Amino acid sequence: MSTGRGRWRVLIAGAGYIADYHLAILRELPDVEVAGACDPHPERLAALAERWSIPQTAASVEALIAAVPAEVIHVLTPPATHAAVIRQSLEARLSVLAEKPLVLSMAECEQLLALATERGVRLEVNHNATCHPMFERLKADIAARRLGAVQHVVAVQNVPLGQLMAGQHGHWMFREPRNVLFEQGPHPLSQICELVGGVEQAETLVTDPRTLRTGATFYDNWQISLKCQRGTAQMYLAFAGSFPHWQLHVVGQDGAARLDLLGNSYVLDRATASVPPVDLLRRGVRQGWDQIRDAAAQMTRYVGATLKLTGRRDHYYLGMKGGISRFYTRLRGHDPFTAGAGREVIAGLELASATVPAGARAGAAPVIRRPEPDERPDVLILGATGFIGPHLALAAAARGLSVRVMARTPESLLPAVREAVISVAEGDVRDAAAVRAAVRGCRNVIHLVASAPEGWAEYQRLYLDGTRNVAEACLEAGVEQLQFASSIAALYLGDPKAVVTNATPPEPRPDDRVDYAKAKVLCERLLLDLHRTRNLPVVIFRPGIVVGAGGPPEHLGVGYWPAPTRCISWGRHPYALPFVLVDDVASAMVAAIGRRDLAGRAFNLVGDVTPSAAEYVAAVREATGRDVQLVRRSVAGWWALEHFAWTVKKIGRRQNNVAMSWRELTYRTGATRIDCTDTKTTLQWTPEANRDAFFRRGVHDAIAARR
Repeated sequence: MSTGRGRWRVLIAGAGYIADYHLAILRELPDVEVAGACDPHPERLAALAERWSIPQTAASVEALIAAVPAEVIHVLTPPATHAAVIRQSLEARLSVLAEKPLVLSMAECEQLLALATERGVRLEVNHNATCHPMFERLKADIAARRLGAVQHVVAVQNVPLGQLMAGQHGHWMFREPRNVLFEQGPHPLSQICELVGGVEQAETLVTDPRTLRTGATFYDNWQISLKCQRGTAQMYLAFAGSFPHWQLHVVGQDGAARLDLLGNSYVLDRATASVPPVDLLRRGVRQGWDQIRDAAAQMTRYVGATLKLTGRRDHYYLGMKGGISRFYTRLRGHDPFTAGAGREVIAGLELASATVPAGARAGAAPVIRRPEPDERPDVLILGATGFIGPHLALAAAARGLSVRVMARTPESLLPAVREAVISVAEGDVRDAAAVRAAVRGCRNVIHLVASAPEGWAEYQRLYLDGTRNVAEACLEAGVEQLQFASSIAALYLGDPKAVVTNATPPEPRPDDRVDYAKAKVLCERLLLDLHRTRNLPVVIFRPGIVVGAGGPPEHLGVGYWPAPTRCISWGRHPYALPFVLVDDVASAMVAAIGRRDLAGRAFNLVGDVTPSAAEYVAAVREATGRDVQLVRRSVAGWWALEHFAWTVKKIGRRQNNVAMSWRELTYRTGATRIDCTDTKTTLQWTPEANRDAFFRRGVHDAIAARR
């Protein structure tokens, strides 16, 4: 099957984040040549091809297979597309390695396995969790008979889903309750099937239901009991917790093993030859030593990989490498085809999902009203799926304004927002044509789009290029007003003797600040230059530390949060921090809509209640009932730590290696007082002044909305 040069020609279907792992590992295999890739998103595909020097690309699997001769394809597309993509590949006599889940039903699985056998090619799924370094150690101990026969397995996977907490509910795994099981369940279930065989019976208890923005039902917690061919098992899957925890507990006839699959540690517990009291002591000491040894080894691997003394050694990468290498080893050996864990896992997932309560499987598709050609909204909001956007859309609608929003994933809009607006345009601010179409017919535009991409090049595309697209569209359409949501990060707040007003110019040294602050400053400069040269009717708003329902209580403006219960302050001085409630931000911006006299001006938005970091953390502690603590760290301490980390990464030639400057760190202390008198007078703005009400709305409501 390989080429005359003894190399496998490989195609990549799908250019999402997982493709980089596959391509990095394929580059390490001596007899593999990546010949082409496909993805329906041109920009994402072009970026992947450039990063990995992929010679040929196509928009579809059909076009790729037709244009590029190959023997193998890696299917990395969304799960709902697997069956169709795999079928096309098998019919073209390509061996297939698919990311999990293989497919979404046993019927599809059996059909594709039969097709693979008919075509004489391999079909496998990359169950990389079965190649996790700690799982490999477990298998070695089982092979050495240190545990005896495995009788029971308990898998606990308490790993928060970022998309769930961020409100990105348009993702495939949220479209119906069973999808998250097929997306997240293959990892622990593939391990269970390897240890105790395929699933024969399953009972599932789902708890903590929530209604997503799309209207679908989602269950935060899944408890699954399994009867397998050679033993029993339990799976606990939780998706909304805040403490990542992934462990496997294996009980055998002669011992037990506990694997920490996030912490990369392994503990084997078995009897010694000592009398009971001494036996307990020896076993406890041995288990403690095992954990110390593994923790030290983990740190050694991290330092070695960071300094480029070794290759990548993190457990996820090694698991992926093991799974992909295993596939090619079988391919080289012309092993007879066996379905293995692919069939077993799909069968187990299907059995487990079959007991989800009837009538709870699918959410009604949300009604999305698209813009009409003759529609003339009062305001268009770009960024309505973020934090401020929903509050702003609802506030504008409550005032009687007709509102259109633009979103990359309209399904992720809050139901209340979909009901309140007159239409939803689909698009990305980086797409100039989509922006022009969304702006067309609107009297006013509010540009809120923001995120934290990786690297300055991506910041330029999203912030500068995106903002330029919005501004040009507004000039072309002749809008009455463009509001731009900047940030107080565009100012310098590190001088305790200074006072900032609306007349204070933005940061004069943006290159000394982090990419987010620099991007906001450059966007302001771009817009004000267009105001001066082409009469762009722009108004700039700079919100402070925004809190309230829909926002994260662990706000980076307060400090660095390594965990939800620990906040490290930006300096030791208890300065009053520039907080503002999200509803107060919305009220100020709504008050400015349509006012031509505000063009060219900037307004800082900081409320009347400005607690210190310690006071804010104490409020979070009270509202959550958890042991939330503030750890104080000086600016000098932060600077030393940042530059130590930068030096280590520099030695290791790490890409996008940056360290926060002294100026950035002093900015984060919030030492400078912000005077918003002009904002209040000009906009008749009255932010919340009652301290108890501020903490209720800014902290308690935010925490309640997260549950």
